[in-house]
Amino acid sequence: MNSSQIRDNSLSIRLNRAANLLSDGQLSKVWEAAQKKLYSEDTWFGMRRNLGEVFQQPKAKIDISVRLIEERDLSYLLSTDGMTAEEAKIVGWRHKLLDANFQYCYVAVTADDTPCYMQWLIGPAENENILKFFRGLFPELKAHEALLEGAYMHPSFRGLGVMPDAMCQISEKAKDIGASETITFVQTDNAASLRGCKSCGYYPYALLKSKWFIYKQDICLEAIPDNTLAEYVAMITK
Repeated sequence: MNSSQIRDNSLSIRLNRAANLLSDGQLSKVWEAAQKKLYSEDTWFGMRRNLGEVFQQPKAKIDISVRLIEERDLSYLLSTDGMTAEEAKIVGWRHKLLDANFQYCYVAVTADDTPCYMQWLIGPAENENILKFFRGLFPELKAHEALLEGAYMHPSFRGLGVMPDAMCQISEKAKDIGASETITFVQTDNAASLRGCKSCGYYPYALLKSKWFIYKQDICLEAIPDNTLAEYVAMITK
């Protein structure tokens, strides 16, 4: 197959996908996706934790423990009852992560085993799947690294300090797959998540940038400028 045929096939796939969305009455999604790929910029802090460093782990206001996710957890944890379209979209992204079949997805559960939080722990053995699913957004994991991704909190448990406690416990699980460091990526304007990561022993080490311009994406991982680091410090200390 030559390059012209590949381009034609790619265009055909895009058009078919758009037609399917239109037939489902999802014109707004088509427009949103088109706008994003015409021009958009997103930035994340790359956050790192050294698992060998000792620090005081934060505790939630309720007792929680973590275990691997089970099928029975999904109907409650990922319920979209009463949600807005935007909230349901966030839940939908977690379903896509589940469908990607990454090996380790953990849930935090209460004393009566009710799931309240979920997050994936991904090791370097899954680099190929990381590349495929995230389309080159995240860097390839080194042998000593593990990635935490896809954090989601059930709305009923917000405000109880579950996220930092659960994330700390899940981070410790990375030792079981041979990691000595864990990394995660948080959008630079997400103050709540950045504060939560800091309380888990995570500190910014890089700036991840994604820029779309006329359907071409540029991705770069770079050192954090001093002014951006100062903005981070100001944000998490408010």
